[in-house]
Amino acid sequence: MIAGVNVGDIIFQLLTIVVPIFFVIILLVYWRSSKMKKEQFNRIEEKFNSVQKRDY
Repeated sequence: MIAGVNVGDIIFQLLTIVVPIFFVIILLVYWRSSKMKKEQFNRIEEKFNSVQKRDY
């Protein structure tokens, strides 16, 4: 006897795989974005400090 494939089971299994992967991707994108913003802020701060030193 061949058992039928239930579409609901397939959807549930796909969701249980896709949802955690989605959250991991979102966390990685957020982490990368915050890291890039921090680096950009540091560059701006260095430029600002160099301009301040030139004024004196």
